[in-house]
Amino acid sequence: YQRRVHGSWWLSWNSWLGCRADGPNPTTLIAEPILPTHWLRSQDRAHRMRRMTLTIVLRRENPMALTRAATRISNPTHEQYGHHLSPEDLQQLTQPIDSPAVEKWLRSYGIASFRTGATADVVFVEANVAQVEALLSTEVSEVRSLLTGQTTLRAGAVSLPSHVAAVVRAILGIHGLPLPPRALSARSGDGEYPVTPSVLRSRYKVTGPGASGSIKNKQAVVEFEGQYMNQTDLELFFKKFVINARPGDDQVFRFVGPQATGEGTEAQLDIQFMMGVAPHVKTEFWQNPSDQFCADLVNWTQAILSDSLAPKVHSLSYGWQGELSELGCQHGEVQAVDDELQKLAATGFTIIVSSGDSGSGEPTGCAGGLDVRYNSTVLRTMLHVKPQECCDNCTLIDKCKAWNYEFIPMTCTLLSEASNRVDHNGFYSGPKPPPKKLYPSWPASSPWVTAVGATRFIDQQPDRGEMAADNFGSGGGFSSLFPQPAWQAEAVGTYFSVEPSTSVPPAYTFNRSGRATPDVATLGQGFQVVMSGSVRSIGGTSASAPTFAALISLINDHRISAGKRPLGFLNPWLYSLGSKIGAFFDVVKGSNRFGRDGFSLDFGFDCVPGWDPVTGWGTPNFNQLLKSAMQLP
Repeated sequence: YQRRVHGSWWLSWNSWLGCRADGPNPTTLIAEPILPTHWLRSQDRAHRMRRMTLTIVLRRENPMALTRAATRISNPTHEQYGHHLSPEDLQQLTQPIDSPAVEKWLRSYGIASFRTGATADVVFVEANVAQVEALLSTEVSEVRSLLTGQTTLRAGAVSLPSHVAAVVRAILGIHGLPLPPRALSARSGDGEYPVTPSVLRSRYKVTGPGASGSIKNKQAVVEFEGQYMNQTDLELFFKKFVINARPGDDQVFRFVGPQATGEGTEAQLDIQFMMGVAPHVKTEFWQNPSDQFCADLVNWTQAILSDSLAPKVHSLSYGWQGELSELGCQHGEVQAVDDELQKLAATGFTIIVSSGDSGSGEPTGCAGGLDVRYNSTVLRTMLHVKPQECCDNCTLIDKCKAWNYEFIPMTCTLLSEASNRVDHNGFYSGPKPPPKKLYPSWPASSPWVTAVGATRFIDQQPDRGEMAADNFGSGGGFSSLFPQPAWQAEAVGTYFSVEPSTSVPPAYTFNRSGRATPDVATLGQGFQVVMSGSVRSIGGTSASAPTFAALISLINDHRISAGKRPLGFLNPWLYSLGSKIGAFFDVVKGSNRFGRDGFSLDFGFDCVPGWDPVTGWGTPNFNQLLKSAMQLP
């Protein structure tokens, strides 16, 4: 394996390196994004017969048509509210500019295995490495992460005929990287109150008859990273913690994707609590192969749109709080994912996403490279320090531009220039980190999903109310990827008028006018999960997302039984309620100045009355939400 760096990660389908017109067929060149420093490229090209899946996203004839439709359909005050698009309507609004040009291009290289997705602006291509290399005028190699051991295939710089590039928005599957394996969900601490489905239903005032069990109302958890559930554990969970469950309530209604038995903490937590909080709602388990996260998300959303039997509520507990370049996701790919989530909103699906467990998303590490060092003027040398301390000390000295760390004998050297970088075994070196930036979790920060943060009981007593989670940080903040939607502008403005300016992070660390998360919260610490026949206490916003999703499924059940449509995209409705009618239990204590493992961060946000970027509007009062939902068309 060897290191290879090309261009910059944000060079995407809207940012060309240049055009070549030196022959009869002009081409457009696109750079390979930077490969993160802990990823290495094999010195050998991938075997020519290895299979690859490319997802080509095409430019639309009318890019804003779907946005306008989705906005109208999800606005409770609009006459079209709840009139979700049919598959035919969706096809009409997502017509690509020139799909035949792409099909002709593929066939010209002998690629016949391709198909249009659920919408005509997405094309899936199955090809071998040799075909992909010829198609894109590139070389494909295997890359491997030094940190996780994960591998994937990756192309170098690619070249497209200019007439094809003009109609392509993004090609996924050539430069992306997998989401790193998740450690066990943030563990709950000693003495935490044990949270079960009965505790959640009691706290959030879930009363009345149980769900109807109608086939018209279904819910699903979605899993990546090879996370599987265990049916025996699910059955034991119901016996221990789900009171008055009916026969069959402990059975998954349908599995979608590769089937296997496992004991992934994420999968077990998701399925047990989604089903436990909403027993008798038919629940599906959607498993997705994990290879490149951005491509995985597009493939998942297209699978939902392709399935006429897909549940209307989905819970997603995966995401990334950091630079998306670490996942190889370029700007065009991120926008493609957001377009897919918009399609789901317009067609009546509710997507609930955990807001992350890293609090405000303040970076805690320094980007460096192994076995390299800088040759420049030494400003200072320090002995017996750790690599992180070496990097941190560089940030404290104005003249410091780079740092070298030698593992033996644990020596740090601070340098005046980040230049003359050379290979040198035994060193770990990097440039001075840029000013800190706060990262909300993505795709929770998409304006077309509902992001859910986490709380715990105050003093671990259910009768004392809730505060922000502090065994990990409830993910929240302001996106630099997406502008602030109109439906949350008033709430965000009120937050900044209430929160003292001295408590707000420095302006350079976040985008005040960006999409703000989370939207709501639920309890997220002390969840009792059955693993291998034993009960373990688990926490994280990964617990909060399936909990809130299950409550929405129960509301949908009431609406469907009354002849109404499922709620679909929730946020405009949720924000129209805000602090009115007691729809939420306001959370006014705590902050998200905590990282994933509970360590303190320098910057973060506070809980305040009303909406805040820690717990959103607070936690749900089910009866009041149900009352409001039943008054909607």
